[in-house]
Formats: sequence, C-alpha cells, structure tokens
Amino acid sequence: METSQTLSFGRYLKAIRESRDISLSAVADHLRVSVWHLTLIEAEAHEKLPDEVYVKGTLRAYAAVLGVDADDIIERYQINRRAYYQALKSEQDLLRSGKQSLFRMMLSLGVLGLVMIVSITAYDRFNHPASDLRQSSAVREADGIVDFIFVGHDVNRAVENNQDTAYRVNGRLHLKIVAISETSIDIRVDGADNGHYTLNPKDEMFLEASERFNLRISDAAGVDLSVNGRPVALDVGPGQPVNVVLGRKQTGKQ
Repeated sequence: METSQTLSFGRYLKAIRESRDISLSAVADHLRVSVWHLTLIEAEAHEKLPDEVYVKGTLRAYAAVLGVDADDIIERYQINRRAYYQALKSEQDLLRSGKQSLFRMMLSLGVLGLVMIVSITAYDRFNHPASDLRQSSAVREADGIVDFIFVGHDVNRAVENNQDTAYRVNGRLHLKIVAISETSIDIRVDGADNGHYTLNPKDEMFLEASERFNLRISDAAGVDLSVNGRPVALDVGPGQPVNVVLGRKQTGKQ
C-alpha cells in the first residue's frame, strides 16, 4: 500500500486534477507554462524535465492551483527523483560491469585465436614448401573477400536484423512525427510544398524523401521527430517556433 512518502508526485497531482474535472490546458494557462511541460511533470519524466529548481517552482504553483500541500508535493518529488537516479546509476553500473566482462571474454578469445593462428602457420611452414604456402595464403585472402561481399549484399538479412541498415540500402529518408500537444506544422519534402497541418496529441505522420525535409513547427516541444529510426533533438524551449531542415550529410564525394 502506498503511503504519503511513497506515492508519486505526478500521478498524485493528475489524480486530484481529474477528480475535480480540471483540464491540463486550464492549469497551463493559469501558470503560464506549456501543456507539454505539465505533461512531463504528471508523467514523472525526470530525464526530460528541466532544472530541479525550476521544477520545484512549477510544482508549488501547481499545488496552489489544486489547493494541496505544496511542501508535501515537493517532498514527494525529491524522493521520487532520488529513487529514479539511484536506479539509473545502478543500471549503468550493471551495464558497465557487463561490458567489462564482455571485453575480458573477447580479449581471451582473441588471444586464443592468435595462438591458434600462430600454431597453424607454424604447422604449415613445417609441412609445406614455400610455393604451397603462397597458394594457401592466396586462397584464404580470396575467401575473406567473398565473405565480405556476401554480408554486404545480403539485403534480406540486413532488413531482418537492422532496420536502419535497410534504410541505407534503399537510399531513402524516413521521417516520423508524433504530436505531444496541439501543434501546427508546415512541411516541404525535397523542396516541394506538402501543406500545412494541425496535429493533436498522439497524432502520427510518416513521410519519405530522397534528400531533405523542411519543417516549420509552431511549438518545438509539441512534437517528437525521428529520421530513419533515430530521434532528432530540437534545442529550443517549449512554446517556441522552430525551423528544421533534415537531410543527408554531405560526404564530399561526387
């Protein structure tokens, strides 16, 4: 059973707000903050929340709107935040330990493989003349090239094991847009106007281009963007409009 010390701060505020039939946008307007920011607070998304001092100030104002004890909310937030970062540190330590173990295992296998290669080479030198040795080396080198070409052109396996590899194979850019809050977007694909769109929370759009996307977004924090499965970070504050160009990196090759 959750107590006053263990009950989460964000879900607690959300439960009180919804029990009083108060919309999140009404609270945001009263506090003069973005709906996206309050959504992060209610979701307890510590990794996306701003500085702790700023969050505490918002929580106090939010508590005042709902008429609840602000000190209790702040205490809940601090307990929840400490627990989150302690769990994150433990996970990182475990992952680091696993990587070190994997490195030691790979190092041991590498040493073992080197010993085997040296042993086989010594055996070949002892049992075969120089002409036979040169022929054997040429065969091994050719085998290596064949293996490389086979892996590089095995498109079916690339699609199955690595979706990002599949994007590189077909040479296209794939953009996914997920709306966090109500946001308007002007979109151009490869220089052609695609139009103006108004997205509501949880709306999704999928676009494809050969070279680039040009976007004008009314609220930089109102959408999540990803290209070929990789997230795009927008270094602009909540509620601010932003122009975004997403395209291929120029390698300098003709």
